[in-house]
Amino acid sequence: MRNARIEEALSHLEAALADHSRDIAKARGMTLTDEDRRRYVVASRRSWARLETRRRELDEATGGHVPAPAPPPSPSETDELAALHAHLLKAQRDLIRATARAGAMPSDNALRKIADIAAAIGAIETMIENQARG
Repeated sequence: MRNARIEEALSHLEAALADHSRDIAKARGMTLTDEDRRRYVVASRRSWARLETRRRELDEATGGHVPAPAPPPSPSETDELAALHAHLLKAQRDLIRATARAGAMPSDNALRKIADIAAAIGAIETMIENQARG
C-alpha cells in the first residue's frame, strides 16, 4: 500500500529538482549577457531553496528527523579576494574591449587604468597564494 503523503512529497521534490536543473542549465547558456546570467543564477538560488524545502517535507513524510539547516557561512577573506579578483578581471577585459572598439590608439588614461588594474590583480593573486600556503 502506497502512502499518499510520501507520494505527494516525492512528486513535489521531483518538480523542484526539475526547476532547479532548468535554472542551472539556462545560467550556463553560452550566448547570455552577464545580466541575463545573473538573473538565472538568482532564480537558481530560489529554486534551490524550494528544493531544500521539498526535501525536508519528504523527510518528514517518511518519518526522518531533519535538523534545521545551518546558517550559511560568512565569506572568508579568500572568498572575498577571489570575488574582487573576478570583478577586476572583468573590469579590465571590458576596458580593453572598449579601447579596441574605439579603433584608435588608447589614451594615456585608459592605458594607466588597464595597468593599475593589472597591478591590483597581481597583488590579489599574491595574497591568495600566501593564504593558501598558510
